[in-house]
Amino acid sequence: MKKSNIIVLFFLSLFVLKGQVNTYSPYSYFGIGTIYNNNSASNMSMGGLSLSINNPYIINFNNPASYSYLNQTAFEIGASSTILKLSQNNLEQKNHISGLLNLGIAFPVSKKIGFAMGLFPYSSVGYSINSEITNNDVIGNVNYNYSGSGGLNKLVFGFGSKINTNVSFGLNINYFFGPINRFSDLGTDNSVTQFQEQESFSIQGLNIDFGLSYRYEMDNVLIDLATYIAPESQLNVNKSIFQYTYMTSGEYQSFMDTILYIDNVKGHLVMPISYGIGLSLLSQDNWLLGVDYSYTNWSNYSILGQMFSYMYDKNQIIIGGSLIPKKTDIYNYWNRVEYKMGVSYSVGYLDLASLSSNVDSSVLLEDLSISFGAALPMNKVASKVNIGLRYGVRGALQSINTIDFISEKYFGIYLSMTLNDKWFKKRKIE
Repeated sequence: MKKSNIIVLFFLSLFVLKGQVNTYSPYSYFGIGTIYNNNSASNMSMGGLSLSINNPYIINFNNPASYSYLNQTAFEIGASSTILKLSQNNLEQKNHISGLLNLGIAFPVSKKIGFAMGLFPYSSVGYSINSEITNNDVIGNVNYNYSGSGGLNKLVFGFGSKINTNVSFGLNINYFFGPINRFSDLGTDNSVTQFQEQESFSIQGLNIDFGLSYRYEMDNVLIDLATYIAPESQLNVNKSIFQYTYMTSGEYQSFMDTILYIDNVKGHLVMPISYGIGLSLLSQDNWLLGVDYSYTNWSNYSILGQMFSYMYDKNQIIIGGSLIPKKTDIYNYWNRVEYKMGVSYSVGYLDLASLSSNVDSSVLLEDLSISFGAALPMNKVASKVNIGLRYGVRGALQSINTIDFISEKYFGIYLSMTLNDKWFKKRKIE
């Protein structure tokens, strides 16, 4: 692919991200929505394992120290398609979601220094919740409808450098941007007049994260130990509120009167501190095994000075690995395929008990998933097509009061293409 085409594709994806719907989860009502792992299809196939991965042909945005190991320019574009099943008591709902997973480019400028640029969705808001409350005969039943859309995207500019043979350091500058829109609609059976509130947040701003990686070789096995930290930061927020009444006639709405309009309320969104550590063992010929742990202080999240009792610190652990049966087999293609598997478990982000009047103790949001995948070699030695499958369940997995909460089961398919080439070649004149 030509360099100019890659650059055009990168910036066109900015507009694609703004329009895509990435979730139908009711839990996306809270905080900044459903948070993504910001992983490529290659890493997602191992459950999201990434912190200590220093592959010279793959872009790993989760630890910028890995850029220093690149030895060719890598361009990657990925997409995902997910079936989401929501259930509570005897109610069920299925939705299908497809969209851009990631887009990135990285390249070395020397044997010790590499740069990267990437774009992907960071969080997504997309829910529609309906409820009906029985009232007296005069007012009639009161119908409530809550819906939301939007989310944050993440644009990354990264740098990585080797301090010495064993130690690498990296830095990501992350630009977050996107809208979050929330709608509240109220109407009664005995009146054609209805009320709606539109609350909109425009969010943008920068934060940084640092990565550190240490590599040690023992008995032909590479041991990679890595860590990252993203300090607490503040993003700029611009909020507007519009409340009005309207009248419905069939499928049509007629505006009636403005109740409240407030625009240009400025403030900050606090992005909490996050850090993690990863360890992996790698045999360059055929296998890799690793484990990641990460923590995010979501209980310290706030927007426009408001904190929320239902936000809770999040812990996540990932175990994953890969296997290549015989990397040098020129006769059997399937022996050169890299087969991957991983398990991921996270707990936190939301305390569901604070959202229910029937539960006294804490019930944290949990997410358990298992992933499989394969990296299929292309004609070029390093370029690959990555295919991943992921099945998981999200909700109150261990609570005896699970009937009070919505359970989410999801099945995702991830597909990406990683192209490798040398962009900076030294030409020799004979």
